[in-house]
Amino acid sequence: MTARKIVQSDLDSLCRILCDEETMRYYPKVMTREEAQGWLDKILTRYEEFGYAFWAWELKSSGEFVGQCGLLPQVVDGVLEMEVGYLFVREHWHKGYATEAARASRDYGFHNYPVPHIISLIVQENSPSIRVAQRNGMSFDRGTTYKGSPHGVYKITREEWKKL
Repeated sequence: MTARKIVQSDLDSLCRILCDEETMRYYPKVMTREEAQGWLDKILTRYEEFGYAFWAWELKSSGEFVGQCGLLPQVVDGVLEMEVGYLFVREHWHKGYATEAARASRDYGFHNYPVPHIISLIVQENSPSIRVAQRNGMSFDRGTTYKGSPHGVYKITREEWKKL
């Protein structure tokens, strides 16, 4: 897979994720196309404000968009955190793409930013995403309420990452 910045022409590809009921099961709701455009606009703003956000992930062989994964600034319990987040097109689940992209995102974060740790915020019932976080070297740190629902905060410290 290869990663690149998300651009306006990715809206249809993002809708394959954000407008899909099964893919968005652990999110507050399925998005409309207009809401997906807002999501895309927020990603573009984060590139400008923070220098990072979700990236589009594509298959090297075909250039097919398979998902979005990257670093996200998130305020959790009043603290600005760097999160590895991932959402992939349902047809590409269970192929290892989320793990590959999450590891690359984690490594990019530690190589390029002086953060002491990186987290993933995951709805407690989302066992597939929890497994991706665990394969990314993260372990459960604590529970929290995020955007009105119980989430687990999975974390890897810089010291833990160096030992991988």
